[in-house]
Amino acid sequence: MDAIVGTERDGAGERFTRRDAIRRAAALGAVAVWAAPAVQRLGQVAAFAQSPLPTPPPPPEVQPTGFPSNVQLVARYQGALYGFKFDEGDGGWDRHPDSTDQAKQCLAHRSWSAPSDEQIALWNANATVTKSVDANGSGVYTVTIPSGYNFIEGYAKCGQDCPAGVRIDNDTYSFSCG
Repeated sequence: MDAIVGTERDGAGERFTRRDAIRRAAALGAVAVWAAPAVQRLGQVAAFAQSPLPTPPPPPEVQPTGFPSNVQLVARYQGALYGFKFDEGDGGWDRHPDSTDQAKQCLAHRSWSAPSDEQIALWNANATVTKSVDANGSGVYTVTIPSGYNFIEGYAKCGQDCPAGVRIDNDTYSFSCG
């Protein structure tokens, strides 16, 4: 049953319902017969205002699982073989220690000579060593040997293991424990 809207009567003397009122308003083109209540904001104290969400931190960088403790290699220079050792903690390139203990040295029992002071100075000045982290998170030393030297063999010292270096191009090799 429709509610009676008021005491208005139509031309026949009868009261009209809410439905009748909406129909008549629509026929007249009325915009808002039944309006929704308006919600107003009267004011807002700055302390209660919402601040923008904080920016999320950047993703963490890949942390290396470990760099080799050193790089040991043999290079040929003017027909002779020389043993070199790169140890970042010891300041760079030096003579490879003449040791037969495989647990301490990767080049144990190899036939090579100790380089001269001049050769060590040349390697520290001209051999480049860069550190990076590969996709697996392993620390990598990339070594470019000085011109005039030929790489014979080289290893990364990783605990008790000595993985061989990997040739990148003629004079550049990478050494990692991964």
